[in-house]
Amino acid sequence: MLWRKQTRIRGNRVWVESLAAKCPGCKSHQRLRDSTCREGNWKPWTAVASSYPGRLVSCWSKFVVDDVGVRSDKKQQREQLLHAFRSGVQSTESDLTPLPGANLNLVGLGNDRLLTVDRVARYSHIGIYLTLGCDQSKVQETASAWITLIRDSGFIVKDDPIVAELEKYIGYSSQVTPARVKLPVKTLVRLDFALNFLVKQKWVFATTIQSVLGLLVWAFLLKRPLLSIFFDIYGRVRSTEYKQWGWMIAGLRAELLAARRILPLCYADCHRLVLPFVMAQDAEGEGEGGLGGWGLGVAAPPVK
Repeated sequence: MLWRKQTRIRGNRVWVESLAAKCPGCKSHQRLRDSTCREGNWKPWTAVASSYPGRLVSCWSKFVVDDVGVRSDKKQQREQLLHAFRSGVQSTESDLTPLPGANLNLVGLGNDRLLTVDRVARYSHIGIYLTLGCDQSKVQETASAWITLIRDSGFIVKDDPIVAELEKYIGYSSQVTPARVKLPVKTLVRLDFALNFLVKQKWVFATTIQSVLGLLVWAFLLKRPLLSIFFDIYGRVRSTEYKQWGWMIAGLRAELLAARRILPLCYADCHRLVLPFVMAQDAEGEGEGGLGGWGLGVAAPPVK
């Protein structure tokens, strides 16, 4: 019996419409609830249905490869990827030249990244558009012009830009030699003290785990592979009710202890050579928030 898994694919390429397909007419579908035995192990039906159909993946991959036209030359490959997966405004950089300030997505090192009193800067990331500056009137003018360009390109922007002061809640610190972004010493000491205290407890408050987990995730974003140590701690956050006590189980204690030991590794090197381009993708299945979807992003540093 087949299962029903609605999937929505969004994109600005013509061939996306070719991926559309409907149920061939099955009289019934497997409900994605409970578990089933597969190869001697019990697996949730949602995990069984998490993979995309092979034909869909094959067609999708072929369309991407044909569109991008991947070649051995890295410079040509980069330019083709940027052209094929240009997100946001569907215009070239020359169309954006009327906007004042530096585009932080394209500007590398140099004076263009220096934000003085009379200048503004722009940054975008998958549907998020940010304008920075010291003069609120200049920020408002630039943000409004940017939104106008986006709307003129066919994109829907419901809300007008909001100008407000940028509040720094938790931040990183910088190091010149070697060039790094790292945790401030005071924050590092406090996290170490908190984790050392927690691993010695027999009982733990759920909201305390939530707060510590939020800070650790923020810290480990400097070096993403460190996030892989968390498993039981996510289960504790999801399973416990708000303001509830619980046992400090062995797995939870081991993960908190490991997080404490690797705190000194929470830094990001800024002097390393970068790749010609970086691709990232993510997918989400059907849920209460919608039908799910899939996204692919491509970024490339400026090449001289």
